[in-house]
Parts: sequence; C-alpha cells; structure tokens
Amino acid sequence: MNHAALRDSALGGVYGALTTDLRLYLPKGWVDNPARCRKAGIPERERCRRSKVELALEMVRHQRELGVQFAWVGADGVYGKEPAFLRGLDAMGEVFVVDVHKDQRIYVDDPQPQVAPRNGRQRGRPRSRLQAQTNAQRVDE
Repeated sequence: MNHAALRDSALGGVYGALTTDLRLYLPKGWVDNPARCRKAGIPERERCRRSKVELALEMVRHQRELGVQFAWVGADGVYGKEPAFLRGLDAMGEVFVVDVHKDQRIYVDDPQPQVAPRNGRQRGRPRSRLQAQTNAQRVDE
C-alpha cells in the first residue's frame, strides 16, 4: 500500500515496541505469604515489595544498560499520575510522553517548594513537609 493510500485509509492505530521486558509485581498479600510464593514457584530473590513505578524505572534503566536505542518512553495514566515515575525518568535524562488523568494537578510555573517557617507557638517536631509557592491547576483547565 502506498503512503497516500495508507494515510487515507480507515486503518486503526499501530503499536510498536523495541523490546519486551518483564518484572514481577507482587502485592503486599503475596510478599507477606512466603508459603504462597513458594507454592507458586516465585524465586526467593523476587519476593520483595516493589511498586509498579520502581519496576517500570528499573526496566527503562536495564534497557539502557543493554544498549537499546530509543528516542522516548511512553506510558499510560497509571504511570503518568505518579510524580516519582516522572521524576525518575527526568533524572535518567529520558524524554517521555505519558497520559495523565484530566483532574491531575500540575504546576505551569516552578512551584519552588519550601518548608514553611516555624511560627513562635509551634510545638513538637520541626516542620519538614514541602509546600508549593505557586498555584497548581488541573490539566483539563
């Protein structure tokens, strides 16, 4: 089929992947049940709690270590809503395109997070939670 015919046809989308890389995700109920894992044949080294984000970043890192060449990483909203995933890709210098949920909040300007100063009446442990200095907005806005 020539390019013009392909462009004008009613064909659906195309999905391509450079490689297949799998990691075993175990929910807490499995990690906390060694007998169940043993019965299922899960190797002992895999019987640890790792989030899906950790596993996904591990896969990207592993493919780069193998020398696989790719221009960008794509992910659905499950990963697009996870700041740790986005920061992890950014820290690795990866270009990425991810879906996000329409109600996800983003910062158009650098939020310049800071710990709020302690007021004179505060008791207990010092504050440690970072607070944005700019306003976030919903993606669909």
